[in-house]
Amino acid sequence: MIEKPQLLLLEDSEKNIDLLIDSLSEYFDITWVKNESELEEKINAEFQVIVTDVSINTSDKTGFQLIDDLRVNMRITRIPIVVYSANVNIEDIEKEQGKLFCGYVDKGTDVSGDVLLKTCIDCAKERQNIVSMSVWEGQFAKLDKLNHPLSDKIIGELEILGIYNIKTIKDLIIQLKNDIENSEWKSLEDVLWTLWYEFKE
Repeated sequence: MIEKPQLLLLEDSEKNIDLLIDSLSEYFDITWVKNESELEEKINAEFQVIVTDVSINTSDKTGFQLIDDLRVNMRITRIPIVVYSANVNIEDIEKEQGKLFCGYVDKGTDVSGDVLLKTCIDCAKERQNIVSMSVWEGQFAKLDKLNHPLSDKIIGELEILGIYNIKTIKDLIIQLKNDIENSEWKSLEDVLWTLWYEFKE
């Protein structure tokens, strides 16, 4: 028997959950969480896709803010995240968040869940390095630092790794598109995390 891809679903409305699970379980093995503490307990790097409602009534943060906070705390950038809402303008959220998330779905018009399912399937099939590249591009775009020049020290460290002609943060992020070994990927992301923390302070 072929194992289904693992999907983590954050949804706090019990009246909606049966329909959501019915529509998604055709393709995915679903882990459902309904609040922040359950999310913290269940989230890990093994999921192929994470899906969240925008409105989480038990929190003063949106669902995607909760997941993004955990994504940063756990250094998980390779899992695609799909955001949906039935009562918040999803286009406004997409404009604001950009590439930080893989898909945005207006659940109000997607009564059957078909669009949400297709979006989740498409995002789950996305290559991890492309997901990671998009997340980093979104993070540094929000900080307005994509074109920030790298220091000579960082450029030297990259050249030791065999990575040349990298002058800006954007150049570094684009390297994640390449089919690189996991050790190089980790080294690139370590540099990006260092820079991100530096600019966030």
